[in-house]
Amino acid sequence: MQEKGNSEPAFRRVWSDLRSQILNHEFDPDTALPTELDLAQKYSVSRQTVRRAFLDLVARTLSSGFPEGVRS
Repeated sequence: MQEKGNSEPAFRRVWSDLRSQILNHEFDPDTALPTELDLAQKYSVSRQTVRRAFLDLVARTLSSGFPEGVRS
C-alpha cells in the first residue's frame, strides 16, 4: 500500500525507520521490540505491513550478517 504522493511502499517506510532505530541502538537490547499492533497504530498501517517489514529485516540480516554493533 502506498500513500498518495509517496512512491515508497508503506512496508519500506516502516522497515527503514525500524532499521535506523535498531542501528542507532534506540531499542533496549533486553526488551522486546514493539508489537505488530503497536507499530501498525504508530505508522497507520496494517499489521500485515508491519509483519512484512519485520520479515524483510530478518531476511536481510540473515543474508548479509549482523551489522557491526548490533550483535549481543
